[in-house]
Amino acid sequence: LDGGEEPEVFEVLIGAEGRLVIPYVGAVEVAGLSLSEAHEQIKAGIKNRFRHLDIDVTLTRLRSFPVDVLGEVQFPGSYLVEGVEQVSDLISKAGGLLSGPGGRASQRNVRIHRVSENGISQPTGQKADLALWRITGDIGHNPFILDGDQIYVPTLRDSVSISGSVQQPGNYEFVSGDRVSNLVMLAGGLTADSAAAAGELLRLSREEQSEKRVQVFLHEALNGDSDADLKLQRDDKLYVEGLKPRITVEGEVYF
Repeated sequence: LDGGEEPEVFEVLIGAEGRLVIPYVGAVEVAGLSLSEAHEQIKAGIKNRFRHLDIDVTLTRLRSFPVDVLGEVQFPGSYLVEGVEQVSDLISKAGGLLSGPGGRASQRNVRIHRVSENGISQPTGQKADLALWRITGDIGHNPFILDGDQIYVPTLRDSVSISGSVQQPGNYEFVSGDRVSNLVMLAGGLTADSAAAAGELLRLSREEQSEKRVQVFLHEALNGDSDADLKLQRDDKLYVEGLKPRITVEGEVYF
């Protein structure tokens, strides 16, 4: 309070750009801040103008805003974000991803676009990898949605495969930047009989109609050695050796 005056209460909204406009003070940037961080930012902004005031900041309600969910989902359309929600929450509101005969939705390459002031949707470079998010719980793979965002789920395209001594052998969606460790993680990790922790990477070249075999040192690759943790390319096939001998059959067969 200043000079014994009665306290004044102002309710102000945070705009889509993350800016809070306070009467007699001006704009304060609070985008991306926690409530406690925003409190300090607001206090600092007010102190620059009024030095002897006691300030209290309270969050009265969460802001809601519409977000378009497009592409390979059951019900594309506009959905209301209430407070703080992640990409997976909006996809669930849209009925989930298309799968089976109805479509082949990407789980690892979900794109987040930003709608500009003139209404043009532009890529932000930010993506969601829902497959890795379910395994790791890392929210970096399932970002929070901001006002002005647009979610686009493309069709699943490229894949890589893993076989041998892993928990869940099979084909997995490929995302640019994937490494051997990512593929092993998607396959549920190594089995108990993979003590040798060695593998072989089969790389097929569509253009040159050739194949290349590369030895992989899995122990090093899974323990942070970036040289051993090779970058993958689409159509790569990784075989993880185990203690028991195995024979892999590929090509025009059922199983």
